[in-house]
Amino acid sequence: MNTNIFIEELEKHYNKFKETNLIHRRFKHKDVADLINKLDEHPLFKISELGKSTEGREIYLIKAGTGKIKVLLWSQMHGNEPTATAALFDLFNLLVSDSFQFEIKNILDKI
Repeated sequence: MNTNIFIEELEKHYNKFKETNLIHRRFKHKDVADLINKLDEHPLFKISELGKSTEGREIYLIKAGTGKIKVLLWSQMHGNEPTATAALFDLFNLLVSDSFQFEIKNILDKI
């Protein structure tokens, strides 16, 4: 599928991938930790704890893909900036969905 069509199709089907547990502007570390634990059940993801925040909360690293290109997606550097975190979970949901399998495999084989 060509890139523009893929983007259009993603937009059309976004509600299938949208993480419904992170809908409020503010959410707790536990909300994210619960979602990470759910991801840990899927063989695509490799999850590890990098350390702790100054308040003792876990800082996680989530890896997916087998390609040579490394991409770092970082979220919640500041606790009051949740948009990237919600977007990452949308992406994680897409990666484990039954949709766009060819495109997802192609992406994960490269990154």
